[in-house]
This record gives sequence, structure tokens and C-alpha cells, in this order.
Amino acid sequence: MDRKAVADFLKEEHHFFITKMMKQHWKQTRYSYRATPRPDFGLMLLLRGEVTLICEEKKLTCRAGDLVFLPKKSRYEAVFDGEAADFLINFDTQDDCATPLAPLRILGNAPFSCIESFQLLVREAISGDRSSLKCKGLFCFLLDCVTREVGFSDEGDEKMLMEAKKMLCDGSDRKISQIARALGISESGLRKKFKEKVSLSPTAYRLQYKMERAKYLLESTDLQVGQIADQLNFYDAACFCRAFRAVVGMTPLQFAKRKQL
Repeated sequence: MDRKAVADFLKEEHHFFITKMMKQHWKQTRYSYRATPRPDFGLMLLLRGEVTLICEEKKLTCRAGDLVFLPKKSRYEAVFDGEAADFLINFDTQDDCATPLAPLRILGNAPFSCIESFQLLVREAISGDRSSLKCKGLFCFLLDCVTREVGFSDEGDEKMLMEAKKMLCDGSDRKISQIARALGISESGLRKKFKEKVSLSPTAYRLQYKMERAKYLLESTDLQVGQIADQLNFYDAACFCRAFRAVVGMTPLQFAKRKQL
């Protein structure tokens, strides 16, 4: 289940009710739901510090500004790196819901609208009644902020990745850092988005494109291996042959001979 599915779950009419709201300051090094699963759902906005959520073999490292969905019935352990603080909204529903079994980051660097919504809701809970109509209204407003931001983020990611793919395949062989700078994102952020959405690094994506282009040229033209290597910006024919064999499983000449059969 990805973050869009979680956003869709939060948008559905499940008659959510709040079970607990708080601002937490963590001084201990860990907290565990391994022995007893989480009794309700949670939305955690990390304000300070770093926490790694470990569920079976999966690890999710969260930093200040990350908004995390904590599924009901999930079993995980939170390991804190130094002193940490967060806003936490716990909620539940009597409906049957299919949700992930591991914590999931649904927003990184949460916008001010989400942070403000958490602040208003927690402040109201401390001074009033969490079952009040005001608290319910603020909770609905928070869910609306979160789900809209996930939608904006996903749409922006798709546009950004489309532009990145064009730059990776335009033959210029620009450095990944240069592409990231042109798109207004950090190099590590671009690499992370590619891994999440494409399941390849930007470098592997560009190499895959070059190999597909090489196969087309070997099959449909009479270009020599050295000419294809030059056209695809490889250092030399030997470098191109090594890369081709590693990706395709045979040498360029072996691949070219297939069209003669």
C-alpha cells in the first residue's frame, strides 16, 4: 500500500474518532509495539530529532518535517537518535479497513498548513475536549490538508520525473547533480524519487535507455560498434561493449549477428 492509497483511506467516510492527541518529547532511546500491536491509527509529525521505525526487516528513518502514518495492528519498534519531539494524533474507526502493516512516510518536509493544523488540534485537545465538535472539525481539516498535499506532491513528482527522464535521455550526458539543480531539487532527493517511482537510479535509467538505443542501431543500421559507442557518448568501444554485455547478456557483435539469421 503506497501513500496515495493511505491518502484515499483518510479521505473516505470511515467515521473516524480521536483517541489521543499530544506533543511528545522523547528522551529514551526506543519504544516498542512488537509484543502488543498498535491499538489504533496514528499520524505523527516529527518536529525535532530523528527516529527509525523498524517493522520486521523494513526500516523507515524519519527526520524533522516528516509526516508518518502509523497503521492500526502494526508491530514495530521506534529507535530514537538523540532527543526527539513530535505531534501525535491517534484515531480509530469501527469500520473494517485495509491498511499497510508497517509505518509509512506520506509527506516529507510537511508544509506549514499541515504543521499549523497539528498545532491547532493539539492545543485544542490540551485545553478542551477531544470529542468536541471543534476538535472533530479541526481533525477533518487536518485530514483534508494532508490528503491534498499528498495529491499535490504526487502530481509534482510525476512532472519532475518526466523532465528528469527527458534530460537523462537527451544525449547530453549531464551530471545527475546538474539535472537535479535544473529541476530545483537536491541530488539525493532526485535519486530517492527515482528509486521510489522508477525502481532504478537515474544513472541506471540512462544506461538502460542507451542500451535500448544501441540495440535499435545494431538491428536497423550498418553502423560499426565504434560509431555507435561514439553516438551514445561512451569513452570508447571497449567501454561500450562492457556495458552492453553487462546489461544485455551478450556482446554488441553477437547481438548484431542475430539479424543475419
